[in-house]
Amino acid sequence: MAFDKAGQVASRQVQPTTTERDLTLPDQVFAVIGEKLEGMDKDFAESYRQLVDAYNSLLEALQDQVKISSFSELSFPAGQDISKYQVVWLADSHLLFPAFNTAVEEVSRIVGLSPVDAVIGDNLSPVHDGILFDETWEWTPQNHIYLGADGVLTETAPVAAPAYLVFIGEALTSNPIRVHIDYPITLP
Repeated sequence: MAFDKAGQVASRQVQPTTTERDLTLPDQVFAVIGEKLEGMDKDFAESYRQLVDAYNSLLEALQDQVKISSFSELSFPAGQDISKYQVVWLADSHLLFPAFNTAVEEVSRIVGLSPVDAVIGDNLSPVHDGILFDETWEWTPQNHIYLGADGVLTETAPVAAPAYLVFIGEALTSNPIRVHIDYPITLP
């Protein structure tokens, strides 16, 4: 007995024409499970079909979550002049401002780094996750990068209040950084 991707019993076994490497991960999963289920009874085949449906629903739900949480598609106007790669936060007015590492309201509402210089009113799409490169950077490879004063990036972590420790990313080499903004940490 063989099964197709929808979990239906196939009337004949079809020999694959593509290599395993050419299959997507779900296709590989279905192929392996289908091979293991040959000779199983009809009730089990129905259970398998339900499992496949649940798996597909889960994949769709995860894809929807990823689309919703992606900041790269969101754009907001600058509430003041903002420099390229400044860390920005989103105010209640739906305007972007540079984030100060001493203001709890600002560090808790960081939406990313400005990818360009902007003047008041310019629309920006902050970078929240990803790789950024600037040929003028000279980071220490593998070092963490933090939010400094005035939304500026720094390799020096603040060590005491009133500042908050906000991990912005890490230097991959001297130039590119991997941006992955984390939650602020209250310092003693």
